[in-house]
Amino acid sequence: MSKCRGLSWTLVMVFWIVSGVDMSAATARLALNVHMIQHAPKSLMDWLNRPEILSVDLDNKQDSLSSIKIRTIIKQNTHLVAYTRYNDLPLINVRLGSTTFTAGSLLSSDNIEYLDGIGRGIYRNGTLSPGMYSICCQVLDPSNPDSVLCTSEVCPFSVSGYEAVQLMEPINFRWVQGDKPLMFKWKAISPSPQVPRIVRYKFLLFECSKGMDPEYVMETMEPIYEKFSDNVSPLSLVIPLNKMNVRKDRQYVWTVQALDQDSEPYSDPDGMAEPFVLRIK
Repeated sequence: MSKCRGLSWTLVMVFWIVSGVDMSAATARLALNVHMIQHAPKSLMDWLNRPEILSVDLDNKQDSLSSIKIRTIIKQNTHLVAYTRYNDLPLINVRLGSTTFTAGSLLSSDNIEYLDGIGRGIYRNGTLSPGMYSICCQVLDPSNPDSVLCTSEVCPFSVSGYEAVQLMEPINFRWVQGDKPLMFKWKAISPSPQVPRIVRYKFLLFECSKGMDPEYVMETMEPIYEKFSDNVSPLSLVIPLNKMNVRKDRQYVWTVQALDQDSEPYSDPDGMAEPFVLRIK
């Protein structure tokens, strides 16, 4: 694990300017350094009991500073993925000199805010999808959520594994004819598993009332139709909607699950793509 240098976040710079904090003065009194392992576990909850994953060093030279809050921010590429909520951050008593904090004292299942639209894994159970990430921490005034006293430099890390299936056609909330067969298409998981492992794609179709949450439907209801794609065209299937008595007054949810030869899912949480909704004309 090494200290991260040479990177900065435009988001933090803008926040400083807007809040009117004197960056040079704050930096002179406080220094915050993040240490992050290069390849991190995908579950944020796994970080809590493993101090070697994430540690944050605070160097305090300010006599009047007695308590602070520390916010953690995680990005994937340039997109904000998760951060810790100010109101749920613990109040930390500080002393002069250096103090080290680990993920267990900064993160909890109660203070992490996950952003909508970032994928089923992290949104449902705090699991990061494979890819490159960066992490940053900020020292905040406990009496003023808009006052950033100090920030760390950005520290990159990666999460390995398989990217989940991505649905393609028909697009989400598309109106389709229910009296004829319909082709469904999706993107493969990545990277491709190495031989002898194989990928089997399982198509699932659910029927439910209009307006129901697609995630809830998948978790609580049985599919009305399911089928594995074949080896010739593993990334598409023609589904005979005309033989299934689909109804205009109902909503249909579809997804695809990636499984190996032992029926184990390839990606978290269950190998399924984020579901799409189908509307019948």
